[in-house]
Amino acid sequence: MYRLLSVSCLLAGVVFFVSNDTSSAEDPKLSVGAKTTIEKKLPVKISLDVKNVMIRNVIEEIDAAMIEAKGGKIRIKPKPGDGVTLTTRVTLSVKNAPLEEVLDLLVKNVDRGWGWYVHVGKPGEQDDGAIYITTNSKDRKFPNAGGGDKKDDPKKKDTKDK
Repeated sequence: MYRLLSVSCLLAGVVFFVSNDTSSAEDPKLSVGAKTTIEKKLPVKISLDVKNVMIRNVIEEIDAAMIEAKGGKIRIKPKPGDGVTLTTRVTLSVKNAPLEEVLDLLVKNVDRGWGWYVHVGKPGEQDDGAIYITTNSKDRKFPNAGGGDKKDDPKKKDTKDK
């Protein structure tokens, strides 16, 4: 009787762990909008050629290129309260490149240590799936994807261990 009970408990535990495996390809933390942006919009290939143009206008050009490439509209905006200025000028020339690569080149060409990520919002949130441009160069596709803080500021190091 005890052996049967032990085997049943062991079997139930195995079934529980197998059914709750989190190593699947689909990230359960992604919202619908973010998943759509990552899977369907970032791979869309676009062409863009701008010289010494404000980022505000480059964003409009990217949106128009996405529509022309049948990728649909895309929301690209500065992360609220992060200090990204849309009047910064940039030169960018790409031909038939995925949106993800275009965004990498955009923040690299600004030369201010900026990054970008896909905003994961609450269901129904207007900015769910929007691309935020940030002042954190570690942001790429996901917030802080490169690890670490915005800047390696020794003043902001954890002093609790001292």
